[in-house]
Amino acid sequence: MRTWAIGLAGAALLLVCHATALADEPGAGDDLSRQQLERVLAVLRAQPTAAGPSCLESLRDMHKTEDQVKALQARAKDPDKALAQDVLESDYENSREICGADAARLCYAPSASAGMTTACAGLRHARRNQ
Repeated sequence: MRTWAIGLAGAALLLVCHATALADEPGAGDDLSRQQLERVLAVLRAQPTAAGPSCLESLRDMHKTEDQVKALQARAKDPDKALAQDVLESDYENSREICGADAARLCYAPSASAGMTTACAGLRHARRNQ
């Protein structure tokens, strides 16, 4: 039981930290994949325990790639920058897809809280525009 509680706390922390990381990324609001992922995470922040293990793992992978991209940004003419940016874009898309399933399940559940109405509406809007 104790491991489960630590896992839930870790999930909540990971979702909150991710939101902060996205806000700190240069051009974070310009990229469609990032915007869609942010909408997914807005839903999951309302109930972090709804994020499944696959979602959490994809977010961890994405954070690792974000760290690598940040490290490469410091190098002026590193040929790996473009590749790292492409990998990061793929990580955003993967996380959006994987975590999006958890968020959609939460939004369409009969027990969805009234506080999630705005977040779920944003998620539905993003899915229509994909």
